[in-house]
Amino acid sequence: MGGAVRGCYRVFRMHITPVITFTDADAIPASDAGCISAVGADALATLARERIVLVLCSSRTRAQMERTRQALGIFHPFIAESGAAAFVPERYFPAEPEPTRKIGGYQAVEFCAPYEQLVSMLRRARSEQRILVSALGGILGGAAGNAICRMRYGEVIDFLDAHWGDLHWPAFNVADSAITVGVIVVLLVSLRE
Repeated sequence: MGGAVRGCYRVFRMHITPVITFTDADAIPASDAGCISAVGADALATLARERIVLVLCSSRTRAQMERTRQALGIFHPFIAESGAAAFVPERYFPAEPEPTRKIGGYQAVEFCAPYEQLVSMLRRARSEQRILVSALGGILGGAAGNAICRMRYGEVIDFLDAHWGDLHWPAFNVADSAITVGVIVVLLVSLRE
């Protein structure tokens, strides 16, 4: 803190450290982003005046988030595609964040391999590994399907019910089948090697 003497009062100059707030942009319907109320506009103006940085987080794509940010008048970094990447406007910071990739006027901080790179790696897999890649895809896809079902409905809904004579197999779903078949294939491939 620095001070200057004026009359018999000492005036202190304080350096205000900006506050960063992360907020869920998915709560704002994409079609309504441009229709912000006067109260919302006042709230955004207050945040800007108080130097509170609002970082929007969303499952939307970068292009969708750009429209939302422009409609709201927020030009800070944002997180898109369910946390897969953070997009920092070029020249937002005095030094470029590392490691980043330049994408459409942003420095993108990616938290996983880019989609194109993942697809390329899968296509280059040797033919004997393709069955293993498919099996792992079934396991991950089944697990994701069950997780989505649990988050959405609070439980996993099993709708396939198998009977053979007096025998009854426990109820299951397509995701369970994908996981089971994937595990069996992985075990068979690993036993073969």
